[in-house]
Amino acid sequence: MSRTPRIVLAALAAALVASVPAGGVLVAPVLTGPDPGANVDELPAFKWEAVVGAATYTFEFASDPSFNATQAIVTTKNTRATLKTLVPNGTYYWRVRANSAGGTLGDWSEVRELEMSWAPNPALQAPADGATITYPAQALELRWNVVPGASRYLVKIATDPELGSLVWDGEPIETAATQFALSRPLAPGTYYWGIVPQNAEGHEGETSEVRSFVWAWPSDTELDVVDLVPAPELFDPRFSWDPVPGAAGYDVEINFSSDWTGSSKVCCDPIVSSTEIDTLGTEFAPTDALANNTYYWRVRAVDTGGNAGEWNEGPVFTKTFDNVPPVAGPSIKNLRMRDNVGDPATDTDGGTPVVDTDVPVVTWDAVPGASGYQVIVLPFADGVCDWTGSGTKWDKQVAVTAWTPLGWNRTTGDPYPSGLTISSENIPLTAGTEYCVRVRAIDRPPGGTLNDLVYGDWAYLPANNQPAFKWNGPPASTACSPCTMSGSGYGAPLTGSTVGYMPLFTWQPVAGAESYYVLVARDPNFTNVIDYAYTRIPAYAPRESLASVGYADETTLYYWAVLPADAANGSGVSAEPLTSGAQSFTKQSAPPDLVGPVSSAVVDTPTTVFHWEPVFGARYYRLQVSSSPTFAGGLLTNVLTDATSFTSNTTYAGDTALYWRVRAEAENGSSEVVALTWSEVGTFSKQLPQPVLDPANPTNGAFLPTVKWSPVPGAVSYDLRLVEPDGDLKTFTKIPAAAGTFTKMTGVGIFTWRVRANFPSLSLGSPTPGPYSLLGTFNHTLPEPTGPAEETGVGRLLLSWNPRPRADEYRVQISTRADFATLVESTTTQTTAHAPLLNTTVYTAGGTFYWRVAMIDADLNLGDFTGIRSFTLPAIPPPDDGGGDDPPVVQRFKVTSTGYPARRKTKTITLTVRNASFQPVAGARVRVSGAGVKIVTKRTGLTGKVSFRVRATRYPGKVTFRISKAGFTTLKHVKTVRPV
Repeated sequence: MSRTPRIVLAALAAALVASVPAGGVLVAPVLTGPDPGANVDELPAFKWEAVVGAATYTFEFASDPSFNATQAIVTTKNTRATLKTLVPNGTYYWRVRANSAGGTLGDWSEVRELEMSWAPNPALQAPADGATITYPAQALELRWNVVPGASRYLVKIATDPELGSLVWDGEPIETAATQFALSRPLAPGTYYWGIVPQNAEGHEGETSEVRSFVWAWPSDTELDVVDLVPAPELFDPRFSWDPVPGAAGYDVEINFSSDWTGSSKVCCDPIVSSTEIDTLGTEFAPTDALANNTYYWRVRAVDTGGNAGEWNEGPVFTKTFDNVPPVAGPSIKNLRMRDNVGDPATDTDGGTPVVDTDVPVVTWDAVPGASGYQVIVLPFADGVCDWTGSGTKWDKQVAVTAWTPLGWNRTTGDPYPSGLTISSENIPLTAGTEYCVRVRAIDRPPGGTLNDLVYGDWAYLPANNQPAFKWNGPPASTACSPCTMSGSGYGAPLTGSTVGYMPLFTWQPVAGAESYYVLVARDPNFTNVIDYAYTRIPAYAPRESLASVGYADETTLYYWAVLPADAANGSGVSAEPLTSGAQSFTKQSAPPDLVGPVSSAVVDTPTTVFHWEPVFGARYYRLQVSSSPTFAGGLLTNVLTDATSFTSNTTYAGDTALYWRVRAEAENGSSEVVALTWSEVGTFSKQLPQPVLDPANPTNGAFLPTVKWSPVPGAVSYDLRLVEPDGDLKTFTKIPAAAGTFTKMTGVGIFTWRVRANFPSLSLGSPTPGPYSLLGTFNHTLPEPTGPAEETGVGRLLLSWNPRPRADEYRVQISTRADFATLVESTTTQTTAHAPLLNTTVYTAGGTFYWRVAMIDADLNLGDFTGIRSFTLPAIPPPDDGGGDDPPVVQRFKVTSTGYPARRKTKTITLTVRNASFQPVAGARVRVSGAGVKIVTKRTGLTGKVSFRVRATRYPGKVTFRISKAGFTTLKHVKTVRPV
C-alpha cells in the first residue's frame, strides 16, 4: 500500500472519532458474523463493525442468553475476537459493546445465538465387521479415518455391543494415532470396538459405529507320552506336545479319573503364581513319583494374560513300578539266601527248599528306580506265613540290597563311645525256627514322607507260604578272652576295594565270640564314626532298627572295624578299632550318564530339556545348571526330581556357555539323604532368535505409525526400544503380538527403534528377553498448517489457517521483524484463528508485521511453522473523548504449587493461581500433561486453587500444568517426576 492511501485512511478514522463529542453516546456495534443461529462444528471468529468513538470493545460469550454463565470476556481494540479454548457442544450466546477512552460504556449489540456441534463420527476402516483375528499369527490392528478437530482418540474394546464392559482395566485406550495394535492379550471370544474422538480440550465427539471381531487362539496340540527307562521294572514317563504359538506356559493335569474329578488329580501344581501354568516348556516329567495306576492326562496353553486355551487330552497310560507280569519272572530279581562266605546250600529234607544257616543273609538284585526296599521276615508257623501276625516280625526299610538281623538283648554299655546310638533291636532269632521272607521295592519322591511311598510288588523267597531259611543258632564255642579280630578275618569289603552300592559287611566268626560291634568311619583313627551297629552274626547289612542307612559317595576312604564280644549280651569287648585289623574301601557309585543336551549343543528353544540315564539306589536326582564350569558364584537351576528328565522353567540367557551336571541322592534314614557321585559336566549354549523387521514399515510421516516384525517361535511377548531424537530412551514392554502402534511420540525428527522377543519365565511380569533386532528408523514430522490467511483494516486484524490432524493447539507468533528476533506477540490457541487485542502501541502505530503459526500436538511437540506471512496495519488514532487511560495490558500469572509427581504413584498436586497483585484468579483453565499422566483439564475456584490426582508412568520425566485465561499470558508450570 502506498503512503498516500494510508494517510487518507488515518485522516478518515480521526474524523470519525472527532465527530463524537466528549461524553457522547456510543452506539451498539453491528454484528457481521457468524450469522444468527449459526450451527458450527468449530469455533468461528466473531466479527462486528467499528463504532465511531470507540476506544475498545467488550466481547462476551456465554452459555445462557442472560450471560450469567459467561465463558469468556475479551476487551480488545480489534473488531474481531476469537476464543483460545474450545467449548463443549451446546447453545451459546455472544454480544459486543463499545467503550470510550474515558470509560463510557456503549450499548450492547444484539445477542446472537450459536449452536456448537462438533460431532464427527469416525469412519472405521479395518478390520471388517465380524472379522476373525488369529492370535498370534495376526496382529489386531484397528484403523479409522482422521477426524477434523480431533487431537486424540479413545479406543474402546468391550465384550458387549454397547461398549459398556471394557476389557482389561475397564478404561478406554487413549492414543494420538488413527490406528491401534493390541497392547495386551485377550481371552478367545467375540469383542466389540468403537472409536471416540476428543478435541484439544477433551470434549468428545460422537462414537463411531460399533464393529465386532472374533479373537481366536488356536490352542489344539498333539500329545504323546514315552517311557524314558527301558527297564521293565520302571515306567518313567515324559509327556510332550507340540508348541502352541503365543503360549506363555502350559497347564498340565494328570488324573486317575476319566471325568477329571478334582479329588483324583495327582499333578500338577502351578509354578507361576495367580495362573494355571505348571510348566513353561513343551516336555514335562513329574518331579514326584506317581503311584501305580492307570492315568489320564491333558494339557492346555496359557497366554501372558493368564487366559487359558482349550484342553487337549493325551493317550491313557499305566504307571508301573516293579510290577512285572509273571511271564517276565519275579519283580525282585535273584532273591536268595546267603551267609557270610557265599551262597549256602539248600536242604531238601521234606521236599521244601529251606536253607539251614548259622548266618542268615537275604540278598537280591537292585531294582531300577528303587530308592530302597521293604523287607519282612517272620516265623513260619502252622504251615503258613502269617503276614498279618502280631508276633515276632521284622518289618524294615533298607537302602542296601541285603538284610541281616541286628543283635538283640544287648545289656551293656558302649565299648567305643562315638556320639552315635548303636543300632540294635529286641527281635530275637530262635534256633531251629524256620522263617518266611518277602521283599518289595519302594520309591520316595523329593520331600516325600513315609506316607508318600510308591511300592512295587512283593517277591517271596522262595514262594509265598514257604519258609526261606531255618536258623541253626550260633555255633557252640567257648568264651574268648581276650576276643580279638585280625585283618585276615575280614570278608568284604576288603582294603583296596571299591563298592558302587551300599556294602554288605561280612567277616569270619571269631572263636568264642557270641556277638559283634561294627563301626564305619571317615578317618583311620575312628574319630568320625558314621555308622555303629550291634549284631549276633558275622554279617551286617547297614540299617538302623527303624530306618535305613546310606553312605555318601566319597573320593576319600571309608574305614570299618569289627569288635568281637565274648557274651551274647554284648559284654566282654576287649578290642578297639585301631587294634582290630580295620579295613578300608572306597564308596563310588556309577554316576548318571548324560543324554541331552549333548555336549556343546546350541539350544534354540525357550526352555531346555535335560535327560540322563538312571542309576541304582537313587531316591531322587539333583540337577544343577550354572554359567561357571566349577558351579561357583550361583546356580541358574538347582532342582530335585524323581524323574530322569527335567524341563527347565527358566529361559537361560543366550550367547554364553552353560554347564550342567546331575547326581543321585540316596536314602539315609526316614528324612535324610546322602549325596552320590556327580556326573560329568555337560555343556550347551542358548541362542535365542531375534525378530526380523517388516521391510514395509513406514519410515517417515506425520501420523503415528504401526510397526511390524516377524513372529518369533516360542515368544510370549515383545519389547520395543525407542530412542527419541534428543537421545531419551523409551521402552514399551510386553507387546503381545508382532506389531505395535505408538500412541504418542515425544519430539520431532528421526526416531530409532529395535524390538526383541521375550520368552517364558517363572514370572509373567518378568519374561526372559532375547536379542534385539536390527535398527529401524522413523522420521516424525509435524508439517505446518495450510491455508494461512490475514484479514486487516483499521482496528481489524484476523489471522486464520486450516486445522491440522493431531493438533492439540497452535502457536502464533507476530513480529515486526522477518527474522522473528523480537516478538510482538507469541500465544497459543486451540482454535484455528487468532484476533490480537491490538492494545499495545506497536499495533496502534500500525506498520508492516510478520506472522507464522505452527501446531502443537498432545505431547507438546512443536511442529513446523508456516512460511513467513506479512500484513500491514493502518495506524489507529487515539480517540478524543475528554481524556482517559488506555485499556489495561495483558496480565501475567503468579503460580505456586504443593505436592510432587512420583513414578507409578498417585499424588495430589494443588496449584494456586494469582495475578500480578497476588489476588486469586478464578476460572483459569489448567491442563495437566506429560510423563504419561492422564490429560485432564480443570478450572480454578474462587480462591484460585485447583487440585489434580497425578500418576506419572514415565521416569525420568516432567509433568506440565498449562494455565490460561483471557487477558492473561499463558503460563506453563513444570514439575519433575521423582523416582518414588
